[in-house]
Formats: sequence, C-alpha cells, structure tokens
Amino acid sequence: YIDGLKYYFDQQGRLVQDLDSVIGIQSSYVIKINKLLNCVTVYAKDGENGYIIPVKAMLCSVGDDTPLGVFHTPEKYRWRLMVNDTYTQYATRITAGQGFLIHSICYDRPDIYTMQSVGYNGLGVVRSLGCVRLTAENAKWVYDNCPIGTTVEIYEDASTPGPFDRPTITPIPEDQTWDPTDPLISQELKDQAAQQEAQAQAELEAQQKAEEERIAAEKAAAEEEARRREEIGPGYDLM
Repeated sequence: YIDGLKYYFDQQGRLVQDLDSVIGIQSSYVIKINKLLNCVTVYAKDGENGYIIPVKAMLCSVGDDTPLGVFHTPEKYRWRLMVNDTYTQYATRITAGQGFLIHSICYDRPDIYTMQSVGYNGLGVVRSLGCVRLTAENAKWVYDNCPIGTTVEIYEDASTPGPFDRPTITPIPEDQTWDPTDPLISQELKDQAAQQEAQAQAELEAQQKAEEERIAAEKAAAEEEARRREEIGPGYDLM
C-alpha cells in the first residue's frame, strides 16, 4: 500500500501495470479519466478499502467539451452512429441524457476495416467532440468488463497522468484502415503489417548507413587531400 493505493510488484521488484493476469477480471471497476493528460486508469475494489487497486492505464483522446465530474454508465452499444456520420465500436455512454461516450476510434461505417487512421495516430491529444476515444482493444475491455452503472470520474491533473505510466502507441501508416490492437483483426493481416514495418525500418537503416559511409568517405578524401597538400607544398595546385 502506497499513498492510499494498493500496488503489485513482480519478483524483480518492478511495478506491474496491468493486473488482469494477476488478480483476474473483477465483477466491478471504477474508471478515472485525467482530462488534461488524456489518460484513463481503471481501479478494482480492495474489499472494504474501496476501489484503490490501479488495474491498468489507457491512452485516450478527450475533447474540450468532455464534462468533469462523477457519472454512472447507463448504456452500451456494439456499434454506434456518431454525430459526424461516422461509427465507433464498443461504445459505453458516460452519463444519461448526454452524448458523451467512451468508445473506439471512428470508422467510416460499421466495418472494422474502415478505421480512420488520423484518429488512431492522434490518441493522446485533445481532438474529440467530447467523447473519450480509446484503441479498439481498450474500448472492448471497458465494454466487456465494466457493467452498466460503473462509476466514471473525469478530473484534471496537469502534473501526473495517474498512478501508472502514461501509455504510448506506435503510429500506423496513414493508409492503414484497421486498428492494430483490435482482437477481431486476423493475425495474418497483423503479421503482414509487422513484416512491412520491419522491411521499411530495414530500408531506412540501410539508407542511414549508406549516408554515414558516404560522409565518412568524403571526410577521409578531404583529409587525404589536406595531407598531400601539406606534404607537396606550394606546387600542389600545379599538379
């Protein structure tokens, strides 16, 4: 127990920042969203001590209109049509009577292969109309494991994202139209994308190496010319 929260550490003394495999899926959770740093933390209950066990952190994107306060989720939707005629997966409404949801990145239609990559690559910055955007994996986790009535607290803290490190994502190509975290995407497609990324990285490293070798060769040639100029003296330019 540290500062009122219960943490778990592995045998090497490292903080465990995803407790699903340690404590298992719980019957209820509390979701806290740091609006200023675009970070979601899920908490589990520690008996009579309340919801003081940080379970996992999720990178999110909120909006200027995302409301502050304590709410209780009233509804869920597998796919949800949004106000800008896009769709989202695994949407959980934050509070009754308002349009704010916790959901995936936006899609052109209810099809997991029509995701808008700009939304995925924009996770971690303010860009929604007030909803809380997550990766498909994280939106599905909330949808699957946080029952109707789950408490959602939205607050502001500019100094720390939460009790865990703030997650990061690896940007995807602009023309990629599927979420690499989505468990419904075929492993074959994910493997192909990984191979393409590895190939692109290898090509970049080869280009960088070639450039370094070119610069080194030019430097060596310049040094050799300077040495010969000094050795030959004033007659060097007449050669």
